[in-house]
Amino acid sequence: MNSDDEDDIIQPEKLPIYRKGKEIFDMVNKITSLIPENDEYLNEVRACMLSDAALLTVKVAGAETAGLYWTIRQGSR
Repeated sequence: MNSDDEDDIIQPEKLPIYRKGKEIFDMVNKITSLIPENDEYLNEVRACMLSDAALLTVKVAGAETAGLYWTIRQGSR
């Protein structure tokens, strides 16, 4: 890979939408830390909330790797 190709590669961690997803995960993590450990139902909900929040950043990273996010971003200009 030459330096021109490396300049074109966008790291998902630098994308605003990725960073926002990380912020959402951090917030959900703080909120769910308030759930008592002895409540089985709420702990199931907690697991779902954390899983959903974690998937946000993973999906953005995957879309960026596949070039999908770039295509959508360019189409909105």
